[in-house]
Amino acid sequence: FTQRIERNNLTLRTRIKRLARKMICFSRSV
Repeated sequence: FTQRIERNNLTLRTRIKRLARKMICFSRSV
């Protein structure tokens, strides 16, 4: 159960990182 949560947290973190990177690129272009 705990491993499943850890895996979800990891995927969520990677998603947030990707989103943050996109937002940074977007703000730079604007």
